[in-house]
Amino acid sequence: WWDGGTFVRRLRRVGLCTVPRVAEFAVPVVLQTGLQSESQIFQSPAMGWWIPDEARVLPPPNLVNRNSVWVSFMGWCTALVDNAINHRPPLRAGLHRQFLYVTVGWFIGYYLTKHDNYKHAKRDRDLMEYIRLHPEDFKKPERKTFAEFLEKFYPIR
Repeated sequence: WWDGGTFVRRLRRVGLCTVPRVAEFAVPVVLQTGLQSESQIFQSPAMGWWIPDEARVLPPPNLVNRNSVWVSFMGWCTALVDNAINHRPPLRAGLHRQFLYVTVGWFIGYYLTKHDNYKHAKRDRDLMEYIRLHPEDFKKPERKTFAEFLEKFYPIR
């Protein structure tokens, strides 16, 4: 049911899609066919609503990052608490459920990191643009030597 280009074009016709056609600095994704159509450039529905197109130029975060580790650990703890509440042996019962919660937690943590990277990169870009447009507010301070900060030394005997 998902054809990125057709789906987005229909939403644009109705006026429900605010996603730009292709971000001005987006890097197109070349799939195995090698074609670069709008449907291939548009993101997958799994993260299209969470991370905009312009975040695609950022380098991907490491697979092992603090958010992935933390959220997957919390998923594992959730499985253990669920086992304990239902009077099952916490560590031995429901290993498939524990593995599922860890995997889902890892996926959520990875995309949280990706969203954080985008948010901070966007803020940095906006701040640098403001600094570039208003150089009078960000004058370089005069360089002083350390001797200019110190008072004159008079030994007392």
